[in-house]
Amino acid sequence: RLIAGTYALRYTILRKMADQGGKKLRFYQKIAFGTGHMLPVLAAAGMWFPYNVSFFQNVLKLSPTKAGNIVLIAQAVGAICMPFVGMWSDQTHCKYGRRKIFHLFGVIAFACSFFFIWHDCFGCSLAEEDYKVLYYSSFAIVFQGGWAAIMIAHLALVPELTDERSVKVELNSIRYGFQVGGTLFVFVIFWILLENIAGDADSNKLNPQDKTVFWVMALIVTILGALISMIFQLFIKEKKGLSPPKLPWYKWLGKIHFYLFALTYVASKIVTLFSLTYMPFYFTHTLSMDKTSIAKGPLLFYVSSFVVTFLVKRFSRYLGEKMTYFLGLALVWTATIWMWVKQPTDDPNSSFNIDRDSLYIAIILLGAGGACMIVMSLSFISFFVGVYTGSSAFVYGWVLFFDRLSNGLLTQLVQSLQPAQSNEYYRRVMVFSCFGATGTALIALAIIVLLERFEKQIKSSGGVTATATSINDTTQLVDSAGCVQQQSPSGEPIKGKRRKALTDHLLHRKRKVTLVDEKKIADFNSSMTI
Repeated sequence: RLIAGTYALRYTILRKMADQGGKKLRFYQKIAFGTGHMLPVLAAAGMWFPYNVSFFQNVLKLSPTKAGNIVLIAQAVGAICMPFVGMWSDQTHCKYGRRKIFHLFGVIAFACSFFFIWHDCFGCSLAEEDYKVLYYSSFAIVFQGGWAAIMIAHLALVPELTDERSVKVELNSIRYGFQVGGTLFVFVIFWILLENIAGDADSNKLNPQDKTVFWVMALIVTILGALISMIFQLFIKEKKGLSPPKLPWYKWLGKIHFYLFALTYVASKIVTLFSLTYMPFYFTHTLSMDKTSIAKGPLLFYVSSFVVTFLVKRFSRYLGEKMTYFLGLALVWTATIWMWVKQPTDDPNSSFNIDRDSLYIAIILLGAGGACMIVMSLSFISFFVGVYTGSSAFVYGWVLFFDRLSNGLLTQLVQSLQPAQSNEYYRRVMVFSCFGATGTALIALAIIVLLERFEKQIKSSGGVTATATSINDTTQLVDSAGCVQQQSPSGEPIKGKRRKALTDHLLHRKRKVTLVDEKKIADFNSSMTI
């Protein structure tokens, strides 16, 4: 009891000293963090996902299957790169910073390859489709590798920069806010280019004469995104000299929460990416809308997402983290029902048509729901990582692996099942993909809530008499025998090497941490005094 009490009291004192002397993230550092993934935002989220299939199929005139093959190859390579980049980053020791060095190399690889995907095949414009698939897939592989390095390095810094749950939610909100703002910029520029330099302005669909629009847009976003990403390199200072605790890879893969939280993120990405990928087909083929709608629709989608990112932190504070995610699910369900009952317009050339333009309300709801889902699912994962920031890149790498692989396989499936008369097919793709993803996410969320309640019941019946502080998402308990038990967010006791790593890191290295719950600390100090 004396040893347990001494360690617990020493830990509390060190925490208070760290809080008094430590520095929290400043506002400009939070903004600089948000700029770290602007190149993938402008280039990938703004162009690759919304227009990859449309460009390959309608502009380059590749068959639906060949267009799907390019997307599948790119997504598969990106998926494979994610976990390997994550493990490599965790094992890297670099004076420049193990996360920042991967981010820098990722920006270089991305910027050197992305432009060529949206330009005519140099030297093979008249070649067979198989050669074109090989050409565009080669550049797609390079840019996917750079994309993996940027995303892993950026996400892995979230649990390393702060220990506060509210700040983690804020960083994820800022991150997604920059993603939405950057994508809005892309759609505005794309809209202007379609109106002014499109090859056939009278056509309601994309055609080979619109090639100039795409390669000009690709050049703009590549240069601008690379320059903005340098702000992250200049103002984010990665913590050095620390050896944060890690978990072996098999420990992570053996946790059911690992797969459940990954499932919530994958579902949110399917909702947003499939909506953006097949929205141009849904507007122009199913609803016979003007081709400028392929810029207006995503524009409204991201405007609503941008607004919601400023409200997610407040929602999570008053509704709770799980209920905020459920709110996003409800908004997506409302939007998909609206899209299912919407019929084609009879007047596609009118400046305003209430029957046609009311669909944009559903797009706004879809964007708002997708924003809630993505921000909260990323926050779930950062909470799950907890104190084990030494292996955070591994966790994010595998989560993004599931994301890329599932999106690539689903895209290939949709393309291979496309019928000859496909007008109504895209309505079913938009609706069924969103309903399937949100239904799966709801099941995962329900299992998470049930497991948490079950764990609380086990803890309450385990003879716990005094509760201490909630530190870095790890709760320290003193039982009736006077033993200090370390428990992870999933309720699994931390013993042996894991406990030693945590103790060495927090006690001997005096890591700066943040008070999470003042009431629990007061209660613990009172119990220790008694």
